[in-house]
Amino acid sequence: MANLSNFSPDLLYPLSFIRRARGIPKLSFEEVDPQEIPDPYYSLLVHEGDMTSRLEAFHEDEIKVRKLSSSSDGKAYFREVVLHAENAQKATEYGAIEISEPALDIVSGKRTFESRTYTAAKKLSKPKVEKITTNLSEESSELLQILKKLRYNIAKKRGVPAYVIFPDKTLEQLASLKPTNEVDFLNIDGVGQKKLDQYYDLFTAAIKDYLIVSKVFK
Repeated sequence: MANLSNFSPDLLYPLSFIRRARGIPKLSFEEVDPQEIPDPYYSLLVHEGDMTSRLEAFHEDEIKVRKLSSSSDGKAYFREVVLHAENAQKATEYGAIEISEPALDIVSGKRTFESRTYTAAKKLSKPKVEKITTNLSEESSELLQILKKLRYNIAKKRGVPAYVIFPDKTLEQLASLKPTNEVDFLNIDGVGQKKLDQYYDLFTAAIKDYLIVSKVFK
């Protein structure tokens, strides 16, 4: 077995460790500005949620982890893995993980994992908005259909699934709360700075137009 500790870590660590130990040529890569990554790939790479569930939603398939190889130098455990879509049987992501010696003790039962209990501080810039998914008023339901059509047209033009633009939950809150300024728009679930920059003008214009028309013909 190769001694993995003889290799120096780099930007692809621990994947580079494993490939060198197995005599596999190193991977070539190019660093890019995150803003240059187009959707839907940006949304897959930059997010606050769980990666597996994100991939499952994007591929509309169950994601499984397949081990390609594993090694241990006595101090750490290394595993090379590929994530693949179960039904489509295609690879979706490739990488590696390292489990340190303390973690190995926890896995083997030699050590107990203890975690400190804490309460996360609320983000002042984005207060929590009450989840709204059902029982929309007739007015809000009409606006929701308009926003869904707008989302469909944007998604079709960009060649991405509609949920990449906004999920249904976000559209329901937009239809119910009807934000017309940046502060209120940013407070909607599913809206961050990037979404604000991309879609604020389009969606608030649709909301304002609806409010004007509904007031005139009320």
